[in-house]
Amino acid sequence: RGGLRIRGRRAGLDTDGGNGDRRQPDAAQLAKRESVDLAPIDRRAGLAIDELEIRARQAHAPPPVEIQGDESVIHSTIEGFHYVRKHPILPGLFALDWGITVVSFYREILPVLAVGLFAGGAFATGMLGWSSSLGALLGSVFALSLAKIRAKGWLVLVATFVYAVLLIGLGAAQWLWMGALFVGLLAAADSITVVARQTTVQLTTPDHMRGRAFAFMVLAAQTANNLGILWIGFFSERLGVDTTMYLGGALALLATAIIGLINRPIREYRQNIE
Repeated sequence: RGGLRIRGRRAGLDTDGGNGDRRQPDAAQLAKRESVDLAPIDRRAGLAIDELEIRARQAHAPPPVEIQGDESVIHSTIEGFHYVRKHPILPGLFALDWGITVVSFYREILPVLAVGLFAGGAFATGMLGWSSSLGALLGSVFALSLAKIRAKGWLVLVATFVYAVLLIGLGAAQWLWMGALFVGLLAAADSITVVARQTTVQLTTPDHMRGRAFAFMVLAAQTANNLGILWIGFFSERLGVDTTMYLGGALALLATAIIGLINRPIREYRQNIE
């Protein structure tokens, strides 16, 4: 019986060990079931948080602009045109852009300048194009340092005046390196006027009209560019490139002086800098 008792104990130990082995997978399965059961709760909580964020954004979002058909688009365009027309500063800025661009937009026909001023070919055209691109880049970077100037109207007038003087200097250039220098300076001055003009449009126009005002500014600029190409090509063929540059510079000076004198809001405009 002692041997049986020992075997019984061993059997009991073996049985307990077997029960322990059976309980371990049961606990693992239970933990697995619990983790699977918690997953839907986590997903529902995440969806609830996302829904709250969406509602919060919708509560603070501006009302959507409803456009129904072509009639609404035409009405919106006409409304934007009347706003720009009655604006105290924008018509003068756009007229100033026209006054200098129509008589001086040479960038699309640089070969005419290369041949007419310097009797050059492909290399002269490449030099003028390279200096124009570099000047535009440097002018844009320099315009960033002028951001704290509050008198943006005067900034446009001064940069336009400098542009007109440089245009006369380009007509008087005798060497290619001098012409490239003047072309680069012209591009830099033009970049400063563009940055100041765009900044003024953005800051003096309410939110619901800003897109339309900017669109009319782009329309005026592109139209002036195309007319300027026609002007330079026409008069360069009949008067010569140098005379065309003199004429364009003189007319640009005249336009700057007239608009600067008669358009008082441009002279008095001051940007609010916080």
